[in-house]
Amino acid sequence: MPSLDNAHALIIGIAGYANIRKLPKVQDAEDLAAALVDPALCGYDPKNVTVLLEQDATREKIRAGFEALKGRCNSESTVFLYFSGHGGQITDGANNGQYLLPVETVYPGDDDLARTAISGSEYRGITGVPGRRCHDGSGRRATKSRPPRHTRDPGPAPCRRRPR
Repeated sequence: MPSLDNAHALIIGIAGYANIRKLPKVQDAEDLAAALVDPALCGYDPKNVTVLLEQDATREKIRAGFEALKGRCNSESTVFLYFSGHGGQITDGANNGQYLLPVETVYPGDDDLARTAISGSEYRGITGVPGRRCHDGSGRRATKSRPPRHTRDPGPAPCRRRPR
């Protein structure tokens, strides 16, 4: 398989949250990153694949990863964004929207979530694709009072993640 020189990825995997409920430990982010750089599978150039796992998946580092993608990609680039961790949603008020929850997120209330998480508007700007709503596996939309149980993001927005 030929190399994909203009393909870029940001892979984020978090299970061991510092301030909110931990998730079951799975290796989906690591396995996906390995598949992307494998010449027999996807053929991404390893220098174009950034992986942030566990304690490295801070708000600052995730935002820096978004900026790095924006800086090295153009209209011809393939961009792959994967998030495996908690997601949340605020349903009303000034901070209304969907959020990815970095490892250090604090979530006793909506203001804390908005202050410590990453708004959907930040990551939607990378691909231009509107995000999907996150669900907790119950079939109902997550509410402002709790984040969903698991998320998995094969595109620009989170949805469920299943442990292996």
